Amino acid sequence: MDINDVKSIIAYNASSIPVLFEMCRIAKIAETVNDMVEWKS
Repeated sequence: MDINDVKSIIAYNASSIPVLFEMCRIAKIAETVNDMVEWKS
């Protein structure tokens, strides 16, 4: 890596939101809550 290549590096901040979203999707959190809540029509 040449010192001039440093300007071409791009940093991204992905944070933990995508990881948490995927964990909730796998654990079926939304489906569990929907099944437990009594919905009034």
